Amino acid sequence: MVTVLSETQVRDIYRENDPKTQDALRRIFGPDVFTNERPIGVWCVNSPDYGKHELIPFDKWDTEKHLNPECVAVVTEDAAFLIGLHNTVVAQWGQSSDSSKLITDTESLDSKAATDAAIATNRGLIYIDPDGDEEYNFVGSPAADFCRKYGTANIRPGKWDLPTVKQLKIMHQYRKEINKCLLAMGAPTLVMGYYWSSIAVKDNDRCAWLVSLNGGLTGDYDRGNGTYVRAVSAFQNLCLNI
Repeated sequence: MVTVLSETQVRDIYRENDPKTQDALRRIFGPDVFTNERPIGVWCVNSPDYGKHELIPFDKWDTEKHLNPECVAVVTEDAAFLIGLHNTVVAQWGQSSDSSKLITDTESLDSKAATDAAIATNRGLIYIDPDGDEEYNFVGSPAADFCRKYGTANIRPGKWDLPTVKQLKIMHQYRKEINKCLLAMGAPTLVMGYYWSSIAVKDNDRCAWLVSLNGGLTGDYDRGNGTYVRAVSAFQNLCLNI
């Protein structure tokens, strides 16, 4: 009989020390992978037709054996999240709006809350291009909406977010390892340019933060402009079976 770990059971696996949860995770990932009670590292994630997800180092990825690439998993001492494969696009962040209703903490790792706020604040708002070019008009928050509509075989639409500043900085730090995984799985690599975060600029109703995955620089940018977007998802959204 297969037992499926619920999201609640794995929600804080890299912070709490519940013996039952830790034992289950060791059985999932194996004792060699599970270092310091966390599967530290950057992993290719394979989604087999049955059974548990597999965390696989990029140099162990076998295209003949691992047939269902799902995402890339990044696990550090402070964070654990998933990165989408085939969804780098250019999109606008949203409309000028009250920044007090948005998440402005650049140290936040809660991409879900930040994306929820961006979508709720921009829902139904129409951006009119100030130069009068109707081609650049848009409704809502294309960047956040795009991430929420992204989905994979086992992590459905609605489970993906626009990353926070902190997550993008982690992606910059591990960009080489992430790109090795993406290449191994036949997916497009990260663009070495600026990516939208889900974090708004405090006391600025016009701008949100973006991060360069080339140099790691953070800058504020007019929300009506377009730049790169790639979705992330919470680590616990993996379907972990034991």
